[in-house]
Amino acid sequence: MLLAGLIIGSLVGLAIAGAILSSACSLVRVEPPEFFFSMMLCFVISVAVFMLQFAAGVAGTLGAGVSLESLKSLSDFRSLMERGAVVALISLPFVSAGMYSAALRDCSFRRGLLVWVAQFAVIAIFVVVIWGAVNVLGLTGWRA
Repeated sequence: MLLAGLIIGSLVGLAIAGAILSSACSLVRVEPPEFFFSMMLCFVISVAVFMLQFAAGVAGTLGAGVSLESLKSLSDFRSLMERGAVVALISLPFVSAGMYSAALRDCSFRRGLLVWVAQFAVIAIFVVVIWGAVNVLGLTGWRA
């Protein structure tokens, strides 16, 4: 049951990410990819950033003098991933822009960075629309 929930949740998350990517491409005037391709592009970017984070965590762990053989608990692996989190955060826009420039038609690296920034604008618009709909329907219990 847990596995089915993880799979369905991942697919829903990728679908939302794909819709956001397509909308951001339209804002930047890059030809948006098809829906399934945008979902796969978001998946590939997340896997690439995860691999960078893991590699940086391993490098940070080895640099701290901790043997990888001593990592036995979930907490140890969590601290390994925390060591690489900064690298993942810094590299995310550049990995995304590189993937966008390679995968999308008429998209340079600079436009890929613009697509990455435009995704935040699309997310903000979605949040405002959902917040407005919830307020109009009176589901918040808060009155101005």
